[in-house]
Amino acid sequence: MTDLLDFEACLNEGSPNAINIVVFFNGPDRITPEQITYALQVQLQKYVLPDHVLFLTPDIFRGQVKDELKKDSSDISIALQRKGQSSNVKYGFGFFSHDGRLSSHEIYEGTDKDLSKRIINSFDYILDAGLKCLAKKCNVLERAPSGFLFSKPSSRAANYFIRADALLAEAANSHFIALACLKHVAPAELSTAPKVIYIDTISFLPVALSIKLLLNTFGKNSPLAIRSFKSYEGMSGCAPSGSVALCLISASTNCGLAQKWYEENGFDASKIITILSFLKKSPYCSIVLPLEKPHDFSTSDGSDPRPLIRIQGERFVAQHSETKFLNISVKHAHDKLQERFEKFVGKGFFGCYGQGVTGNRRTVWADRAKLAADEEFQKWLSDCVIEEVSLSTNTIIYDDDPASLAMATRAKSLLEGYGLTILHFLSFDDLENLETFVGGALILAAAAERGSRLLSVSRRLRSNQESGTRVYLVGALLGRSYDQITELSSNLTQPPSGAKRYSVKSYLEFPVSNPICNSHWEDEDNLLSRIISQSSRPPAFVIERASELKITGDSGLIESAFWRSSRTGDPMKITKGFAFVNDKTDVTSSTSVEIFLTINWVLQNARQSAKVEEGKKLASIELQQVLLSPEVFSRYDDGVIQAAFLRAAHPAEMDYREHEGYSMAMSDIIKRIVRGYGSSRGEAALEFIVALCIGKIALHSNVASKLNEFICIHMESHLKGINTLFTKDSEAL
Repeated sequence: MTDLLDFEACLNEGSPNAINIVVFFNGPDRITPEQITYALQVQLQKYVLPDHVLFLTPDIFRGQVKDELKKDSSDISIALQRKGQSSNVKYGFGFFSHDGRLSSHEIYEGTDKDLSKRIINSFDYILDAGLKCLAKKCNVLERAPSGFLFSKPSSRAANYFIRADALLAEAANSHFIALACLKHVAPAELSTAPKVIYIDTISFLPVALSIKLLLNTFGKNSPLAIRSFKSYEGMSGCAPSGSVALCLISASTNCGLAQKWYEENGFDASKIITILSFLKKSPYCSIVLPLEKPHDFSTSDGSDPRPLIRIQGERFVAQHSETKFLNISVKHAHDKLQERFEKFVGKGFFGCYGQGVTGNRRTVWADRAKLAADEEFQKWLSDCVIEEVSLSTNTIIYDDDPASLAMATRAKSLLEGYGLTILHFLSFDDLENLETFVGGALILAAAAERGSRLLSVSRRLRSNQESGTRVYLVGALLGRSYDQITELSSNLTQPPSGAKRYSVKSYLEFPVSNPICNSHWEDEDNLLSRIISQSSRPPAFVIERASELKITGDSGLIESAFWRSSRTGDPMKITKGFAFVNDKTDVTSSTSVEIFLTINWVLQNARQSAKVEEGKKLASIELQQVLLSPEVFSRYDDGVIQAAFLRAAHPAEMDYREHEGYSMAMSDIIKRIVRGYGSSRGEAALEFIVALCIGKIALHSNVASKLNEFICIHMESHLKGINTLFTKDSEAL
């Protein structure tokens, strides 16, 4: 490579005699004309014009470089003459010696004894500037995620960890750190030079090798061995009696590891080097680069409840947590589930795998017309208009669909009945015609998901509404997550200075539109379409189901959201009570989509709700796999509820491939359901079979192969061609 390590240093910063220097460093080798050319024409361009450019090179090459500088036709002189646009500065060569000092400084085309003297005397400062530049560029401070601490072997748990190995991204970095260590490694009396270098982590081996390489370059005796004391017996057995050794510690918050070496191994403090630390100096070691301690740095007092990310051996090791298998109970349901369930049960407001006006598939689709025509919804709308809308309101804006128009018309009639004059009555698409106005605005939408159209209205009103209140009324807000719903409400209600009140109200609100769930229908559709396209005689049940999944226009799957009951041939229904609502609620009229929406909400609440205990969540703040327990499908044995769980769960929540025992438990449940095909016990059999075929349920390989064979044998008499579901793309159908 032609690029050199480069950094900037300022001598006497803040004084009239300040000198800005850009430093280029190669390492133990002689600098080449190609490197000089690249440095001046490319690397130097990112710096503000410096006063001086300094090339650092080993002292053994001083004679050769000086001779070349005297000849205008030499390769180095020619390279120095190829200046970039911002390279009109003086150049100098600094020659460092085996003890880490700058022995000489030569200026190209002229002399400046005062400059050379200042650079030689300030060499330690220049090295510090280079190390600070490296530490900043390489981001050596790793902050623990919120709510976690790093647990380190040599000190108390803290929210920061100094990750020194990040410095070693390039060979030149390692050579430069070694140069900064030379004054500790190879003092003037070479008889005391170390014979062994101990390193605290094998990742810092490049620095130890660079030290050996630099000493060899100068023809000096280099350490005979390099050992990592953490890789073998720890500190015991290090530094045998009478030997001369050096301990190189990559990083230590408070030099605690250096203290152990000093006290337990009897090392002289001059023979212990800590590269990075928050301390400026220590009685137990030399510190190469003190780091500024972050203002929010904190350590554990022993009773800190925050979980730990352990740092073991020579790398990060996340705290090991066994897989959690979660059984879903009524405690995972939202507090308002009962209230909202009663608002939509049996009314057919919703569909699945819906195709909206934009053509994009939606996990949950709302039938706006049915919702707008519902008497309870109309009462809610009237109450909101009367209670929320201010008397200054003169503008009504509605979404571009008949249901939203019906809502707007009803609201306009109510407001005019109270004596208000509506000056502006227009749809979202007609906003360009809206003139600047003073007064309140009422915005209505029958349904929303991400709320992008509501946000566009909000942005428009910032320019057109000079003052006044703003009320958003949404029939069904089907967000993707709790956070997304909260963020939408927050963005819509951010008022400018002096505004009275902005508000958002919704009749039904669920975080059930995560696209991950939508993939179940997409994968099912793709599976069936592939079978039909590749088979000369596709099975009848495949053709029938594939036709049900073909949706056109603004609609969704309602009656055909799930496979039909194997017992009745009709859409699956709840045959008894539903655990998530009370016994007084009539659930027999509920559609499969309404059960899916409810289970989807329960699972989303189990993942995200702050009211669910951390250990009972279907998620983890740790690096931990969280799976649905197979017992869920035994506890909830209604076919429609089982199908809802299968489709509402995320694929990662039913990935049992690493757990043979739980794979066998799930396999046993599926076998029992397959055996019950044609009865109430097995009415959701095809839901489980398809979930296996599309990979939604993933089992241990041994268990999966036996289960697939079992299904093909036992189902062939019920559904001819069932084996086509398990046929891979590469196999003939």
